[in-house]
Amino acid sequence: VVLGLLRDLFAEMDMGLVGAIDAGELYRKLFQRAEEADVSEQMHRLFELCAHGPGPLKAVCHELFSGDLYERLQKGSVRRVPLDLCQLDLCVTEPAPLERLLEEHTRDVQGSIERRSYRLPPVLWINLDRFAYDREAQRGRKRQVRLTFPEVLNA
Repeated sequence: VVLGLLRDLFAEMDMGLVGAIDAGELYRKLFQRAEEADVSEQMHRLFELCAHGPGPLKAVCHELFSGDLYERLQKGSVRRVPLDLCQLDLCVTEPAPLERLLEEHTRDVQGSIERRSYRLPPVLWINLDRFAYDREAQRGRKRQVRLTFPEVLNA
């Protein structure tokens, strides 16, 4: 049942009818609780269900969403980290093309990591962080900044 709902949901999205999708039934099946989960919690719950689901669903999700993170270390070696769900969290502070944000993301490293790169899956999950803390209002406020997506992404 969930696989059929996912198929229908992705089919609707592929046709460009994002605004017309009513994912309420899918949401209730996945989360089964009164309070709403944030997008990150929803995504993790969805992929947790897929990872423990029937073999065909698990295999399809793995094929569509898994990738690898490669971290080039300062000592010259490369560490490979398999990702069941390859997701990138990009911070959008000003109008920019997606390619520039991806380049900045690969350079944003800490500690002994010199640079990182990815083997991307056919379907890449991107979380866009466009929130900034408004000191005057004492709360987070969504920034209205444009992110341009290319017709074809060569990453």
